Amino acid sequence: MSQMKHGNHCQEDRDFSCNYFLLQVTGSSSHITNEMPDFYKKCVLAFQDYLKITYKMPECYGDIVNQYIWHNHNICFNGKSLDFRHWARVGLLKVQDIVHQGKICELKIRGKLKKVSNLFFEMSILKKAFPEDWFKLLNSHEKPNFVNARLTNECEEQNIHHLLLRKPQNIYVELLKSRVTVSKSKMYWCNKFQENFEWETIFLSNFANRLLPRKIQDFNWKIFYGAIPVENRLHVMRKSDGICKLCLTDIENVEHLMVSCPALKNVWQKVQELLKVAVPDVNIITYKEIVMGYCHHGKEYDIVNMLIFICKWQIWLRRNFMVFESDLKGIDWLWNSYKTILKGQISTVLRSRFMGKRKSRDLRVLLDKLHLQLESETPISV
Repeated sequence: MSQMKHGNHCQEDRDFSCNYFLLQVTGSSSHITNEMPDFYKKCVLAFQDYLKITYKMPECYGDIVNQYIWHNHNICFNGKSLDFRHWARVGLLKVQDIVHQGKICELKIRGKLKKVSNLFFEMSILKKAFPEDWFKLLNSHEKPNFVNARLTNECEEQNIHHLLLRKPQNIYVELLKSRVTVSKSKMYWCNKFQENFEWETIFLSNFANRLLPRKIQDFNWKIFYGAIPVENRLHVMRKSDGICKLCLTDIENVEHLMVSCPALKNVWQKVQELLKVAVPDVNIITYKEIVMGYCHHGKEYDIVNMLIFICKWQIWLRRNFMVFESDLKGIDWLWNSYKTILKGQISTVLRSRFMGKRKSRDLRVLLDKLHLQLESETPISV
């Protein structure tokens, strides 16, 4: 990505005769060939996804004429973006290169093209792909003068540089927020808990909590979408008998593993005592809080969700020790390892950059208080 930012563009970028072309288009990936390393492919495709949610639909003449025609998710034919490379190689890149007086101008295009044998079919495809609303805007606005057009191009290039300089974690959060949740998952949890949830708040508490390690955010995602390979799910695949390997009595699903398994004993009661350090009046932890977290605004509830989700992760690790290594870890191991990971995560958070900001002082006080509480905790007796 850094190479592309400084001008070492791949062959496709040179073919389109445009700097940063790969980082400005948002459509299909057909213009990214096997010559590009896999890492750069993933970077470019991820940045294109980010542009789709960052760039708004053009709303004025200047926005439309500066739109790229090729690999633009706003200009699609049969659900696919356009890719006429012989057009791009002669400089027909943007809408302003093909329109005249509010219409697609065939004479303007024919004058630049070297190959016109398929022009009739390509013009037909282009006209069908071009949004009708854009034609209306082009016809209803006067063409800006050269100075305004040049300023628009400069602003567009500055915008791309600004986006390239954004922090990866901020782009990751934007992409997570933009993803549409599978309706089956929403319906399942609404029916399970008999409640209509504010999904954006839940996603922020589960998948964008800055106090959580990335692996635990991903684990929350898998639980939400039913992608955890518990014994009951493996039984459907004929890979297991479905019985919990910790208690050897009940069918293992996510609820049994996290809440009702006798092998958990009083773990969640101990976690609740820690929660009261951040939120003294916190309620009893139920299965809903274990899955969804506490969806309240405030730094103290970020800490509460961190405590719950890290414990959830440790329960999963303990289960895997038994399933894959036949090693039954005791409840004292679970609690002590939970404390160790929690203290390590708190130390990491306290050393992070965002904790140095003024608005994070209250959060630092709560984390310091929690760290002292963990130091004074004693292991659970079996």
